[in-house]
Amino acid sequence: MGPAKDQASGMEPRRTLRALSSAFRKTHFLCAFSALCGSLPLTLASPELHASIGDVFGFGPRGSAMNAQTAVADDYSASWYNPAGLHALSRPRTSFGFTGVWSGLSINGERREIEDPHGIFFGASAPVPFGGFLKDRLWVGVGLYLPWLDLVKAVGPAPDEAFFPLYDNRTQRLVALPTMAVRILPNLAIGASINYLARLDGTVISHEGAARGLEADVNEHLAATASPIVGIRYDPIPEVSTGLAWRGEFRLPFRTATNNHVSGNLLILDIDATTLYSPHQISAAAAYRPIPDLTLALDFTWKFWSRYDGPFINVKVEMPDVLGVIEPGVPAVPFDDTFNLAAGGEYHLALPAGHDLFVRAGVGIEPSPLGTQEGPTNLLDGFKTMLSAGAGWATELEEKRRLAVDVHCQVQIVSEMTVDKTPGVLTDEDPATPGLQTSNPGYPTVSGGGSILSLGAGVSLTY
Repeated sequence: MGPAKDQASGMEPRRTLRALSSAFRKTHFLCAFSALCGSLPLTLASPELHASIGDVFGFGPRGSAMNAQTAVADDYSASWYNPAGLHALSRPRTSFGFTGVWSGLSINGERREIEDPHGIFFGASAPVPFGGFLKDRLWVGVGLYLPWLDLVKAVGPAPDEAFFPLYDNRTQRLVALPTMAVRILPNLAIGASINYLARLDGTVISHEGAARGLEADVNEHLAATASPIVGIRYDPIPEVSTGLAWRGEFRLPFRTATNNHVSGNLLILDIDATTLYSPHQISAAAAYRPIPDLTLALDFTWKFWSRYDGPFINVKVEMPDVLGVIEPGVPAVPFDDTFNLAAGGEYHLALPAGHDLFVRAGVGIEPSPLGTQEGPTNLLDGFKTMLSAGAGWATELEEKRRLAVDVHCQVQIVSEMTVDKTPGVLTDEDPATPGLQTSNPGYPTVSGGGSILSLGAGVSLTY
């Protein structure tokens, strides 16, 4: 048994489709999203993007160190965890930081890197200085994350490629979360962030020019796609805080129709993909301060992964004079909802001369949403255990300003997952040869797991 060899004359339509899909994945995606990345700086004047980095590794050094933040976050990181948390901020604050990710994941013993894993954080938040009825009732802020190399990077894998869908291509994009919080009662606040990003839509028409070279007419446009993040923060007594947040589903659609006229033949390709996906999430949380200098926090999060269609590109091919219409669709992958748990703590130690030290730690567990795969797909994931720690130092400066420096370290341990290929499910690409002949890279089995390390540091200034 072994991989089937291509026939000497011609390829099956399925192999033709695979070659066309691979070519467009490598060329058309790069060209189109290069245009998208070049246009994105124009949207920074009204930054409204979603925080996928927060979904995977946390948002900011404090959040990544404690894991549980829905009832605790009170600065720019609240734009992701719970926008209502801004109401606990008494003075304006700006923050700047860096985070890096190093992969120890492997597939069949070979190390698997994460593309563009490093980025820069920036945040600003402040109470709005209104008077009268609106005094001490309104807060605004924004949280930004900029990948180190590319503003946006979208990757559409081949249907049988082995990879980690919950890590690959979920953090490689600009994040900007504008936030507003309103205090309804002295101990009750609501807040919202806007999740906005441009998606690419349009057509490409190519034909032979006067010099018999290919000429293309491209009509692509950036259309808006958006979803909200909303939250409630209720502090019934000074020692207890509670929070409830809903983070809306986010997906970046990519749709393009191409009409190609080559040597008198018409080739029509309709490309449809979904990338940079985050599911609907509902987080319920509580924090307790048994003593003034100790905060304990607990988060429960329900993630609606069952709505996810998968990360693959759907390519519809139409060659009226040769093949007719081929529309295989994307392979079905069962995703299940998950119920995640995160817990963390922070201890404050007052030092002489106006200095303060904060020690933080957190743990978390997240089951894998991936179900059993019987078809050609080779998606890998595993039960995830998060262990994190961090520290902060703060001091008072002149003019009532306060400087703080925070660091974090987080390790995510991904248990090994193995996908066994059933010979009766996979297509025999050469029935004339004894045994199953398949080019599926996951046959007869594929496995993956490992760990991921995240490190970060940030500086904050309170005015």
